[in-house]
Amino acid sequence: MGHPGPRTLARLSEPRVWHPSADTAYCAALEYALPPTVGLGIGVDRLCMLVSGTSHLRDVLAFPVHRGQQRSE
Repeated sequence: MGHPGPRTLARLSEPRVWHPSADTAYCAALEYALPPTVGLGIGVDRLCMLVSGTSHLRDVLAFPVHRGQQRSE
């Protein structure tokens, strides 16, 4: 991948136009309450735990933290 050319740099430096009409319904909904939303926020570590069938999260962590153990130096 090379450096962007002069046309690309000129296009990127142009000011972007914001169209407020696109967000008016969303902004109006925010005045009353948060609009209905849906989502899923599962982490990769918990997904690996489910796929591997382990019962503890520390079994799938790359760098598990063992509390209560002192470092031996």
